[in-house]
Amino acid sequence: MKRRHSVLIAMLLAIGCVFLACKREEEMLPAPISRNQINYAGELLFSWKIVIDGEPLVLSNPLFMGPLLERITLEGGDSFDPSYTELVFVRSEEDAVGFPDSTVVAWPSDEDITQGLINGLHLGMLRGDIGLEDFGLVYPITIQNLVDDWEKVNNLMRYIISERRLMNFLLI
Repeated sequence: MKRRHSVLIAMLLAIGCVFLACKREEEMLPAPISRNQINYAGELLFSWKIVIDGEPLVLSNPLFMGPLLERITLEGGDSFDPSYTELVFVRSEEDAVGFPDSTVVAWPSDEDITQGLINGLHLGMLRGDIGLEDFGLVYPITIQNLVDDWEKVNNLMRYIISERRLMNFLLI
C-alpha cells in the first residue's frame, strides 16, 4: 500500500514538473502577431515593411506578400521567424521608420484605393442602416481611423460583410 502511494506521489510530482516546464516555455516564446491584424492589413491592401537580416524590405504589391506572410504567420514552417512580435499600423511609409527589427509595420498603400475602401464602408453603412456609434466610430471614417481604430473598423467591415444578403437586396 505504501509503495502505491509512493508511486502515485512520484507520478504527480513528475506531471507537475512537466506542466511547470511547459508554462515556462510558453512564457519565453513571444506572442505571435494577431491574425486579425494581418487579415485586416491584407484586406485593405496595406503596404508592409519588414526587416530581414538587417535590411528593410517594403512590399506594396499583394502578389508578393507570400514570403512575408510565411515569415510572420506559418508557425512551424520553414520560413517562420518568431522574432517578429508586433504588427503596427501607421499612416504612411514615412511614419514607418524607427521601429525595432522585431516590428512589422503596415500602412494604407495608395490614397485613391484607401479612399475607395472608405467610401465603400460609408455606402455599406448607409445602405444597411448601420450606426457608426454602435462600433465606436463617428462619421466620416478617415484614414486615421483605419490606422488608430483598426479593431473598430474591422468589426464594422465584418458586420457589413455578414449582412451581405441584406446588402444584395438593397442593390436591386
